[in-house]
Amino acid sequence: MIEFKKISKNFDGRTNVIDNLNLKINKGELVVLIGESGCGKTTTMKMINLLTKPSEGKILIDGKNILEMDKIELRRNIGYVIQKVGLLPHMTVGENIEIIPKLKKWDKEKREQRTKELLELVDLDYELYYNRYPNELSGGQQQRIGIARALAVNPDIILMDEPFSALDPITRKKLQDEIIKIQDELHKTIIFVTHDMDEAIAIADKIAVMDKGKIIQYDIPEEILKHPKNDFVEYFIGKERLWKQPEMFLAKDLMKKDVHKISLEGNIAKAVDKLKDSNASVLIVVDKIRDKAQKALGVITPNRLKASELKKKGINKDTKKIKDYMRTEFVAVDENTNMLNVLDIMSKRDFKSVPVTNSENEVVGIITSTSLLNLITEISPEAEEKEEK
Repeated sequence: MIEFKKISKNFDGRTNVIDNLNLKINKGELVVLIGESGCGKTTTMKMINLLTKPSEGKILIDGKNILEMDKIELRRNIGYVIQKVGLLPHMTVGENIEIIPKLKKWDKEKREQRTKELLELVDLDYELYYNRYPNELSGGQQQRIGIARALAVNPDIILMDEPFSALDPITRKKLQDEIIKIQDELHKTIIFVTHDMDEAIAIADKIAVMDKGKIIQYDIPEEILKHPKNDFVEYFIGKERLWKQPEMFLAKDLMKKDVHKISLEGNIAKAVDKLKDSNASVLIVVDKIRDKAQKALGVITPNRLKASELKKKGINKDTKKIKDYMRTEFVAVDENTNMLNVLDIMSKRDFKSVPVTNSENEVVGIITSTSLLNLITEISPEAEEKEEK
């Protein structure tokens, strides 16, 4: 774990570039530091390997104060990837990757075997690239070598300072996917600096939004998108970005919690009254109303209970039981189903509403066409523009 405790940093003895910063990064997390230019994100990252020394406070790695560690040894055990890669032009790809292993006095066979593993990890052929020079590689290939070099001695911590910002969008997306794949496999602690919120959302376990040397909000991407802490965070992430990420909305975000239910043993007269009193579009039929564990067994809609329909079918609404008349061909969705899947289910089945259940299959809410429309109106940038006009 990396922990910042009351960290401040000034460069002229007066102005704090970093101001009383506190931050915990758990082992194996990929944390993105993001903010506008000059907010202190790169300075914060550089303090982890003492490329910049804090003016006040402590930085702990696994409980040890880094100011009490040997600076050179600290840096050799932390991987570092920068925007311009920093490959030495007079060295081959293999020699560049093996710089730190050689300083650590690994034998030649061990170094070459490690380089082979790393080139395969970043999807570059060992035979084809080992003896090439940096100027023979594309920008994306150079950046892959930079990532391989950072992983050479298998460090627990990797620092990445806007590593993909100079690349074209297609190469950048490929390398973002590569980082996600490597992280899934190796579970490193990665601190990644970027100014691109789309990039942060794509790769981060957690995002720290910074402004004027302070962390304004620190949370998982979904929470920052759905619940920005203040106007600055909302402005920085942009409301339209949330509209571009519909998969981040789950059924529990979309549902209405005031579900209208009726017992399986109830009669149609009671169902008619409930629908009339509540003006509900549907009643969820559950096994027992008084039980906490209420399983969805079926649905009753107003159309099925129109007086004319009941009369036509000769049904006595005071004696006919719900279980004999409810519709059982319905679909309930788990509360963690994302918005796209919910829309797909409702569209393909032509359902106007779907019950939402928890992991115990208990009814916890309902999603209706109206609740979906309200959410879409709320998060749509076009809707916001209309309101302003």
